Amino acid sequence: EEEIVDSFEVGVKGLVFGRSLRWALSLFDQKYSDFQVTSPSLLGSTSLIQNAASVDISGVEAEATWMVNDNFTLNGALAYIDSKYGDFKVAPCTDLQKSVTPTNCTQDLSGKRVDGNPPLTWNLGAQYKSALSGSRLALYLRGELVYRDEMQGTVAQDLRTVVNDYTLINASVGLLAADGAWDLSLWGKNLNDENYVSYY
Repeated sequence: EEEIVDSFEVGVKGLVFGRSLRWALSLFDQKYSDFQVTSPSLLGSTSLIQNAASVDISGVEAEATWMVNDNFTLNGALAYIDSKYGDFKVAPCTDLQKSVTPTNCTQDLSGKRVDGNPPLTWNLGAQYKSALSGSRLALYLRGELVYRDEMQGTVAQDLRTVVNDYTLINASVGLLAADGAWDLSLWGKNLNDENYVSYY
């Protein structure tokens, strides 16, 4: 069945400290009916789409950018999202449940968190940019911290597919044309060599 959502959002944003700090805050609530869920088929090599009767997703998001001075900028964002199945009585089973009930196995996940949705996420970033004397070039340095909370990796809520929380460190150094026509950079992601699962 087609997926239908009623979505409500309210937000506010502003500029403070002589317009050097830009911030925004929003609250939202989404109510899905016939929420479409992708799960592995019984054959294991393909996927199927089914409907959860209802899903409720609500949360708060905030972000800010602060131009400390002409060269230095800080930015950050934070989100907390509560996403749960309101009614999902025919959810797919875990492998363990299938071993007990190999045919027509379903489980009731009503009230459980929707997979692939970490409750808390945030990031912090900083950039230093300076024009090179006697040229139309600018040098910049960027650094970033990214955090993702623990989440369930599969629809069936298998304990083996829980994705642990993790923090990544990313950074880049670059050379930028003053008119923005080109940007040459060297960047690195996950510089702290964090092991994490991106998807199941």
